[in-house]
Amino acid sequence: MAQFPRPRPTAGNRCDSSDCIIRLNGARCGCGRRLRFGDLRRAFVTTPAAESASPPQTDYIVTEAVNLANARARHHVAARILDLMAQTSGIRIEWVGSLRFEAAKAFYRRHADHRYSFTDCTSFIVMRELKISDALTTDRHFGEAGFRMLLP
Repeated sequence: MAQFPRPRPTAGNRCDSSDCIIRLNGARCGCGRRLRFGDLRRAFVTTPAAESASPPQTDYIVTEAVNLANARARHHVAARILDLMAQTSGIRIEWVGSLRFEAAKAFYRRHADHRYSFTDCTSFIVMRELKISDALTTDRHFGEAGFRMLLP
């Protein structure tokens, strides 16, 4: 079985909710590899402070991940995501708030030719604001929006 490659964090990586779910559920990612619960933990463990900052997650990503886990795998998996995020020093929450929400709304409207989710748009706004260019995701929309996808 192929090992999940641990990304080398740069300015900061982020993970979208589907990536949280596939790792926590042991499902297959887009490239067909089987991933395990520990993979998410390893992916988020930060390297020494000189090498990396903690990868941010927006509150929208956390909400999306917990809701998706609850719908697909029930409450115990959703609660496990919350527990893991609380236990992992390698994750920090960036709150969207009203200013970022308005910026995401404008971005969403300007890019009607794409099929971006509104949650993705909030992530794009936060990532640009924090000068993050790498995304720990398989979601091709991040590549379309100009971010470097760290997962195939």
